[in-house]
Amino acid sequence: MNFSTKILLITTALFLGACSSNNNPTGAGDPVEQPPTEFAKLRSLNASPDGPNINVIVGTTAIASDTDFMGASGVGSGPPSSQAISVEAVTPDGDVEIIAEPPIALFVDTVTTVVVTGLDGAQVLSVFVQDDDGVSAGSAKVFVVHADAGVGAVDFYIVAPNADLDASAPVAADIDYEESGAPAEMAAGAYEIVVTGAGVPGDVLYNQFISLVDGDDLTMAIVPDATGFALIQVVSMDGAGATTIYDIITPAFLSVDHLSPNAGTVDANSDVPVDPTTLVPDMVYLDSDGGDIEPGPHTVSFDGVAGTLTSADVAGAPGSYDAVILDGSLVSVGGLFELAATVFTESPRPVSSYAKARLYFASYSIGDVDVYVVALPVTEITGLDADIEGAAWRDMTGYTPLDEGEYTIFVTEANDGESPIIPIFSQTVTLDNGGVYTLIISDVDDLGLEFQLTIREDNESFFAGP
Repeated sequence: MNFSTKILLITTALFLGACSSNNNPTGAGDPVEQPPTEFAKLRSLNASPDGPNINVIVGTTAIASDTDFMGASGVGSGPPSSQAISVEAVTPDGDVEIIAEPPIALFVDTVTTVVVTGLDGAQVLSVFVQDDDGVSAGSAKVFVVHADAGVGAVDFYIVAPNADLDASAPVAADIDYEESGAPAEMAAGAYEIVVTGAGVPGDVLYNQFISLVDGDDLTMAIVPDATGFALIQVVSMDGAGATTIYDIITPAFLSVDHLSPNAGTVDANSDVPVDPTTLVPDMVYLDSDGGDIEPGPHTVSFDGVAGTLTSADVAGAPGSYDAVILDGSLVSVGGLFELAATVFTESPRPVSSYAKARLYFASYSIGDVDVYVVALPVTEITGLDADIEGAAWRDMTGYTPLDEGEYTIFVTEANDGESPIIPIFSQTVTLDNGGVYTLIISDVDDLGLEFQLTIREDNESFFAGP
């Protein structure tokens, strides 16, 4: 088990090799003219809202690795051919093939988008093909695909802001799951995306304002919402990757933690809206809370009886999940342990087939440590390699997939990840499939003589709906 920060890797290299050669040695005559190379193009999107991160393999080459929900690869290119496509789930027990498709034809001058859709355990591969014929000067082009199995047929409009839909034509009309519209060109400029039930302009499922830039060549996918606020979301893919265009009603999400053993009672406040707003009042040591907030940049401050102790700036993008952690000592010890508010941004999206957990090191007195995450019934660490080596104060791991069950967390002095060594402390926790957790290692009090582990359930700390 590797309890370490997960890094999203998008492979934008060629998915198939294409080469040309010149067999004439230098000075042996004019080069042989090679015919122009013709290419097919391919990319992938993960649209499974409760499924694991995925790898997408074309032939024997991975075009996407460890891709999260709403993540897409860049566009890779290679000679037209037939290629088998398989999809692997990234699980606690390794990469497991979940989809194996017979070879599909990749045609010259086309872009093929393969989309993993459906819920965990029932994912399927949807394939969408469009011509790769460029964009007219001064224009943008949009190709709409439907990748949400839970939504019926829709009309997809790109119109002037606040336009009358009854007097407008959708760019993709009456498209159902696994269907697409025809690529549509429009002048670059300001627009509004509106998605409605098919043939019912008043049945608005989604809307958001966008700007289309000269030369944009975008594939927009309708995908499920995972925030609990909207009905659907839209993912926009260009040649490099993907951007989620969140529905206008989607808020930002924020959690706050009080992890200073001697800072006393504090209020967590925000300057959005303009008048200061108390997010969480009367927080004491080890308190944690959270919820949805108005999107936009703002400052989160932790205020005590004598005023602001510390603060941090949060971007607050729609659909983002920020954790703001207050820790350190109110009484500085040689300037080493001063209070600070630190921001961590990572999606706590649950996966139904396993748990996800991360560790935060809030103790300023524990020193550098190794951590062993041991599944019961194993009860000792002799002969095991540490899952986290040399962790220090204020380190945060990324969310790591773990099988459902009971685990003992052993913390030892840093020892290059080697055991045996006497644990500083140990504690048992229970993790459930679909659970998302932050495990916090902290001091029992400001003396720093004893340590403890507390568990925050991020599914509850971040609100999952209005």
